[in-house]
Amino acid sequence: MFVLTGTDKCILKFNFVSENLFHRAILMSGSAGSSWSESVDPLACAQKLAVNVNCSKYINESAKLIQCFKNKTTEELVNNAPVPPKYFSCFAPSTEIGTFFTGPLDSMMTDKNSYAFSKIPIMFGVTKNEAYSYLKQEELIKGVTDFRKKQILRTYVQNVYKYHRQKIFEILDHEYSDWTKLQDDKTRRDNVMELISDGQYVAPMVKMAREHAQTNAGTYFYAFGYSTNSESKTFPEWSSGVFGDELPYVFGAPLVDGISPFPSEYTKNEKRLSASIMRFWTNFAKSG
Repeated sequence: MFVLTGTDKCILKFNFVSENLFHRAILMSGSAGSSWSESVDPLACAQKLAVNVNCSKYINESAKLIQCFKNKTTEELVNNAPVPPKYFSCFAPSTEIGTFFTGPLDSMMTDKNSYAFSKIPIMFGVTKNEAYSYLKQEELIKGVTDFRKKQILRTYVQNVYKYHRQKIFEILDHEYSDWTKLQDDKTRRDNVMELISDGQYVAPMVKMAREHAQTNAGTYFYAFGYSTNSESKTFPEWSSGVFGDELPYVFGAPLVDGISPFPSEYTKNEKRLSASIMRFWTNFAKSG
């Protein structure tokens, strides 16, 4: 079983899948359909990194460039990594055919002969507020002004969509406005959080889960909406279930009074929650 979290998600299409080295998978908080799960421009990212770490003279010689990178420390490479457009990644799998994937993403998901996607049971999952980290700390506390909401939305539409941007902007602005409440800064904050969470995590995950459900391999979905009580001073009460909040419970941190990097204080109910989640995850691994 693979538990894929953070930026490690992909469609599970690796060279070794034909060897049946795994028989179930859990995708937590992301899928290959999210824009940040693929490299926006692998070649340009490599070239920018080469310039940043003084390897630019080898830009046109791949073997020497790779060796130059290998001669750098981890800190040099990480600290000088180029910054991609928002909602994308520089160093991630490339969807260009012949690089990491064997074909277009949508085709791979609908390929009934793909062992990795159509033959194994998969559990998909999201948290309530996946996009929590996309907002600034001040915005999380005080909220988002109307000007700032439109600014965030324009950047999102400009970067993620190629066509009909103005129409998409208008639709998203309307659909992600809670018309049952007074439009204040905190309402707009919640709307923006839901919009980015849906666009970058939930919608791509649901799309992939629906495709997988057509295979009859066994499709499961969870939604996690709880934040650890001892972190209430770090995260506001309304946040319940931000990106990564389920991880302490998956790895049993509450049952051993905390393990790094998770909190060290847990209530009795949180220990029960962890025991239940570990049982769900391990039962899925053992029996599906």
